[in-house]
Amino acid sequence: MACVNLGSNAAPPLNIAYWEDIFVLVDSGRAPPGHYAKAGELVALHAARHPNGVGILTIVPEDASPPPEVVRLAMNKSLARIEASIRCLCWMVEGGGFQGAMVRAVCTGMRLIAKRPYPTQVTSGLSQAVTWMLPLLDGGDARLPRVLEAIETIKQCRAGGQFARSF
Repeated sequence: MACVNLGSNAAPPLNIAYWEDIFVLVDSGRAPPGHYAKAGELVALHAARHPNGVGILTIVPEDASPPPEVVRLAMNKSLARIEASIRCLCWMVEGGGFQGAMVRAVCTGMRLIAKRPYPTQVTSGLSQAVTWMLPLLDGGDARLPRVLEAIETIKQCRAGGQFARSF
């Protein structure tokens, strides 16, 4: 499916893709609060097709901005609404150097403070993220041989702008 552009030349702040029971959210940090309610609804719809729950992989691009407090509250509200359907959540932070380390530190702090009822992780690479997630999802360790398939699908989706939904 082609990436949806809502009338501006800028890339949409949220892009959504799926790989089996993994819900992928590419989040620039620039989306308004209402977009996270929509994303939560999409997770709920995706989870309905996966009764054993879904994993959420949030990719934080190198050019992402820290979301304002009102947006962080909206994110947490959406996650709370769907937490029964979530098996795990991983933030994959792109970028290196001080900026990448700082973003990973902030995500780690959120992870420790939030005390979610499902496992959470912060990684710096797609391989690390998917390898951590798959054993926690339906099929467990038996799915690990498919890590490269998941990574390739997610990379192709992003490279081609072929998201299931963008807003």
